Amino acid sequence: MEIQWLGTAGFKIRTQEACFLIDPFLSRNRQASPSQTLRPSDLKTASHIFISHGHFDHIMDVPTIAEKTGACVVCSPTAAHTLSDMGLARIGRKLPDFFPLLVNFPCGQVLSWQFEIQNKRLLFFGSAGSTAKELQRLKSTPCDILFLPLQGHSKICEKALAYVEALGPGCVIPHHQDDFFPPLSRTVDITPFTDQVAKAFPGIEVRPMGLNETLVL
Repeated sequence: MEIQWLGTAGFKIRTQEACFLIDPFLSRNRQASPSQTLRPSDLKTASHIFISHGHFDHIMDVPTIAEKTGACVVCSPTAAHTLSDMGLARIGRKLPDFFPLLVNFPCGQVLSWQFEIQNKRLLFFGSAGSTAKELQRLKSTPCDILFLPLQGHSKICEKALAYVEALGPGCVIPHHQDDFFPPLSRTVDITPFTDQVAKAFPGIEVRPMGLNETLVL
């Protein structure tokens, strides 16, 4: 199994039998750090695209990618409505240009995704808003790889730690910590999270990935 981080919450997961995408978003403005050299049209192979929610940094590139790959898009009704209405999306560099990104891409229902691949259970979260009840329900089956977002909250490292404590994964892959679209994003220092996991759960590996890096398992 190969896991490639595409930046933000985007991942490409490939096995010998399948290739699919999660929340693929490659567009950036000039202030983004790190800069993304891949373009939506560069993703040429995928059978499915799984969407966690409807914000622009999760779905804006999906029409281009779906047309290029022929992938089936799996998402909430709100995200599906946005995608069906989408035309060419212009990315501006002035603050007023950001307003359509915030207004025209409503979040809708937030979905988490569970995948069973090569005898491993993968849990993906595109947003860290799960309730304690939801996490307790997901805890019933062991989690091998947990994909956790670290963006969008002043105490995001604390919130992420609660996921680790509840789910007890074998490995955590943080994502969304990059400054993907300033000023709507920022670089998140995930050191407090990695340090706390190492201290409280020494048996759990935290595996940060570089932009476009591929992890082979």
